[in-house]
Amino acid sequence: MDSHLRPELARMVQAAMSQPDRHVPFFADSREDVLSPETLGTVVHFLDVARNHLSPEQVPPAEVDLETVYLAACYFWARCRFLPEEDAAREHQVSLALLAIVHAIRPEAVPQPRRAQFARHPPGLPPVAGILHGTAMIFAAASKENAHESGLWTAVALTGYARASVTGAQDPVMVFDHGALFADLFAFTGDPDHFRAGIALMRKAIAAFPSGEAPEAMLTVLARTQEKTPSSPEPDLGVATATARHSLAGADPASPVYGQLLAELGELLHKRFEASGEIGDLAESIRCLETAVATTPAARHDQPVTRIKLAMALAERGRHARQQSDIDRARALLRELTTDPSAAEAHRQLAGLELARLPDRPWNPRADLVAATAEFEKTALTPAHDIPARLRAAYSWGLHSGRLGQLDQANQAFGLALDELLPKLAGHTQGRTREIPSPACDAAAVALERGNPAEALVRLEHGRAVVLAEAVRLRPHADLVARHPELARRFEQACATLNRETVSVRVRRRAAADFRETVAEIRSLPGFDRFLQRRDFWSLRKAAAHGPVAVVNVAELGCAALLLSPGADAPEVMPLPGITRTEVFHRTEAFLAAVAALSAMDSARAGHDRTVMTTLEWLWDHIAGPVLKALDLDEHSIDEQGPRLWWCPTGPLSLLPLHAARCGADDSYTCDRVVSSYTTTLGALLDARTRRRTTTSRLGVAYAASHASLPAIREELEALSRPESLLVGAEATPDAVLTALRSHRWAHLACPAEHAPADPSRSGFALHDGFLALRELAAEPPRDAEFAFLSACHTAAWSPAPGDEVVPLAGAVQLCGYRHVIGGLWTAAAVRPLIAGEVYRDMTTADDAALALHRATRRLRSEPRYSAPPFWASFVHFGP
Repeated sequence: MDSHLRPELARMVQAAMSQPDRHVPFFADSREDVLSPETLGTVVHFLDVARNHLSPEQVPPAEVDLETVYLAACYFWARCRFLPEEDAAREHQVSLALLAIVHAIRPEAVPQPRRAQFARHPPGLPPVAGILHGTAMIFAAASKENAHESGLWTAVALTGYARASVTGAQDPVMVFDHGALFADLFAFTGDPDHFRAGIALMRKAIAAFPSGEAPEAMLTVLARTQEKTPSSPEPDLGVATATARHSLAGADPASPVYGQLLAELGELLHKRFEASGEIGDLAESIRCLETAVATTPAARHDQPVTRIKLAMALAERGRHARQQSDIDRARALLRELTTDPSAAEAHRQLAGLELARLPDRPWNPRADLVAATAEFEKTALTPAHDIPARLRAAYSWGLHSGRLGQLDQANQAFGLALDELLPKLAGHTQGRTREIPSPACDAAAVALERGNPAEALVRLEHGRAVVLAEAVRLRPHADLVARHPELARRFEQACATLNRETVSVRVRRRAAADFRETVAEIRSLPGFDRFLQRRDFWSLRKAAAHGPVAVVNVAELGCAALLLSPGADAPEVMPLPGITRTEVFHRTEAFLAAVAALSAMDSARAGHDRTVMTTLEWLWDHIAGPVLKALDLDEHSIDEQGPRLWWCPTGPLSLLPLHAARCGADDSYTCDRVVSSYTTTLGALLDARTRRRTTTSRLGVAYAASHASLPAIREELEALSRPESLLVGAEATPDAVLTALRSHRWAHLACPAEHAPADPSRSGFALHDGFLALRELAAEPPRDAEFAFLSACHTAAWSPAPGDEVVPLAGAVQLCGYRHVIGGLWTAAAVRPLIAGEVYRDMTTADDAALALHRATRRLRSEPRYSAPPFWASFVHFGP
């Protein structure tokens, strides 16, 4: 039959097959070309297209697409030559299997030394399922490493084809891998159905092994995946519970899955209690979980997880009804699991974490917290574990040590997290930063407790810079990639191995050594002597060269402002005893809900107005007022130039308008005293100041989902003086806008936006026929980008937990390389054109942005209909 390859490529492969020892495809190519994701994707595509014509198992020999089989075999063989032996096992297996098919049909075409090897030991005809499965897993690993969602979809489909081609019993390893791929896909799509499908397949695979014989690596992956279970939406809980009851009613109590069904029902009832407060649901949940524990064999993989769920439900009832006996039972279950040598490490870690979360004294003895802390310390210090697991453990070790008052231990834990573990992430969180705790804020709090404010600032800056770069999927070593690609490849490969969950101890040790050697070699290069090293205090203090900077640290272990003044030899520490991180989170949540309701003209306007004003006054009383007083900036400024002040808030405080904090004593605001700007990190501010200015080329983008709104947005663009390019309506496609952003220095984006504070990489802009996510901009940040005005209607996506590091949309765009950004913390559609017009009237260069916005806001406030903060307080400036 004709090959599925392009005719010219098929002819080249046929020529290679006719002289197999003279030219083997890919063998003369460079390492970079062979291992590139693009080359891999192309070969996988060829195999996918030809998947029904790969073997005489499927079709007569004459109909086998031998050219595709041969080309893929040589490609995976070439990959083996460049990968470490332990990392090339799948490539080796797939290559041998494909060459075995070539040997079965045309043995003389197999290159040496494989031809001689096959002559001595003739291979059998391999199953196509194994080839498709192996190819899928190779492609999946590369797609996860490079955050390619489409590649994961292809891997899922290929594994599905592989399973469908099997007659008889399914290979449990293949089934498990199929489930793991669905779970990986959930990280990109956020679709709970993908997660549930993945968990179901992984459980099915493990249940296929004889009792107690499931591989430890599989059990560990399943346990860690189950920890990430997404919460069910409240409206679906009733339906889900009814479905679970129906499944249970039809199950045989002697069946191996009966305990699993009971556990699932118990978990759903627990969630329903959390949503409704109905104590009967919690009581039934406990009964289901007790029966599940009793009926599930101790050797089954899910028995420890069920015990943890039972302990959590008991603890919940103990807290709710103040029943000491329930707390004691929960403690006993968790203690037993933390010391069970047969339990997987992931299960012991999870049990230790839940043990530490039990209610405070008198119910939670100090001994439990000490025991859990010791477990976290052990995991954090064990090089055999992957980097995300060690980082989570180091964070918990530091946090609990801090709560116990063991400051030296906490300092050691956070030092490990910040200096050794965080730098090894190197882009391998794939944007899932919520799975990786940020230790920076609590590390700074510990340093302050130990009396070292300069170290506190350095740790806070270093940790947040890494986490926020991961959040938008910036490549922190882009310069290295551009100038020394081979070293960058070695660095990324070492990091990838260290971050992988299922790697042998020997392989991880080798990767750690490779990491150290590669980093040392990189630091020996001109211009890279500070590679991965944190900025010292004497560098950071330069951020205050043009005016004071207030870094507001909001941490579990204590809140404080670190104030940098021009020329100061150390930051001034201003404790903030009146606030907690949890309170900041809840106030932020309530404030954003209130301004969103006001924007939507909610009928309960008075209540929302109260929430807004109460929050602004709270900001003044507890943060802005004390900061301004400490900096001697609390007097009213009648000068429109005003003194400058830069805010660098952390955690959920990043989404509140410190520039609009209200002094109740005289009905004034922060902006009556200073010109406020913001920065995501001190490093971002310093980099913006040192970057060279360029000639201005301006881009205007206007898109509205409703055609009726487009004329108003077009009118807004008229304020942008002399734009070189305009993309309006159907012209504003994601590809066109992304290309234009990379060739223009100024950009005005008037279009709908989606803001995901807890995963900024998924934030972005809704355009014609698609969505432009920030991670696409971050993949190749614009060079010499000067100014961006984000005149966007936000679709709110408030979802972070109290401990998450978050960043507003304008801050995320600053991280992508823009020196100055003006954007909104919430939607203020009525005033967008007015603000834009006033700002552009006052701007000659990008460096005028902060003062131009300050003046525009003052003028807007002077109009009675726009004098309320929800109108004028939304817009903020990020930059120097």
